[in-house]
Amino acid sequence: MRIITKYLGTTVITYILLVMLLLFGLLAFIEFMREFTYIGTGYYGLLQVLAYVSLMMPSGIYQFFPMAGLLGCVIALGLLASHSELIVMRAAGVSLVNITAAIAKAAIVLIIIMLAIGEILAPIAQKIAIKQKDMAMSAGQILLTRQGVWGRSGSNFIHIDLVSSDRELQGVTRYEFDANHKLKTASFAESGAYKDGKWMFKNIVQTTFADEKTRSATFPEQQWELTLDRRLIGMAHIDPDQKSLPQLYSYIKHRKQNGLNAEDYEFIFWQRVFTPLATLIMILLAIPFVFGPLRSTTMGLRMLVGVMVGFSFHVLNQFVGPMSVVYQIPPVLTAILPSIMFAFIGVVLLFKAR
Repeated sequence: MRIITKYLGTTVITYILLVMLLLFGLLAFIEFMREFTYIGTGYYGLLQVLAYVSLMMPSGIYQFFPMAGLLGCVIALGLLASHSELIVMRAAGVSLVNITAAIAKAAIVLIIIMLAIGEILAPIAQKIAIKQKDMAMSAGQILLTRQGVWGRSGSNFIHIDLVSSDRELQGVTRYEFDANHKLKTASFAESGAYKDGKWMFKNIVQTTFADEKTRSATFPEQQWELTLDRRLIGMAHIDPDQKSLPQLYSYIKHRKQNGLNAEDYEFIFWQRVFTPLATLIMILLAIPFVFGPLRSTTMGLRMLVGVMVGFSFHVLNQFVGPMSVVYQIPPVLTAILPSIMFAFIGVVLLFKAR
């Protein structure tokens, strides 16, 4: 039984990795074509695009890992079935439960590796990618640091605590210098928004520096003349999918403390928490398909069904997020709902296959 477990596990892992390699190539090509249009902006050239695409790939692969797991397992078991190896195993007394346990062990090994890549390596790689892209495209006008985003607009230097999007900023400090590089004013705005082609800021505290004294003033709203392209500022925004789970949790906490809506981010957080479970379910879902409805079909049909089921799971995951906001359903429930649905389908088919 140990030999069979090892053989099944090795076969499943091999074909899942092959599918992931194919997805890697496809995602890299799509990302490259998307970035190709930016070549020539600032110092952003072909080498910078290749570096950016390479650094963004760990996150993309991690998002599609459940689909890759299902498709790889369907192909592996389909080949074993085509060569009558599964029939020989069943005839030798290996039960469906034993086969499921062997595949589950292999799946857990892969999930642990992908969890490390997706939650540790990917956020670090993406932060480096975004920082390098910002520097190249803005020709040094934008700099992403651990303490926030720095930008330069003429004689103004701007520090942004948090970039919510290319139109929304939180905690903005502006330093204005004169022609002799002497600090004239320092202004802090609680928030800022890009509206009708203008940057409007709220709750501003402004300090003016004279030769021997300083003067402070407050403004409920103020327009700042900034030459920074909002698209360049927006590139410094790191999407929730590009944050590690601890970073995403802190971001959710920060939004709640500031009275901002955080339900979308809570859904993404719980969706990421349940990704290992979803991946395990999708991989095991291949077993009842191969032993049941797809037992006597061709390999092409098995692959087609695997792609359709995996894509359906991905689409359902995207659909339930907005549903949780519209119908005020707790994000944790909507995040785990697709996994529960597909697990139920798998259990029903598994009992029928027995």
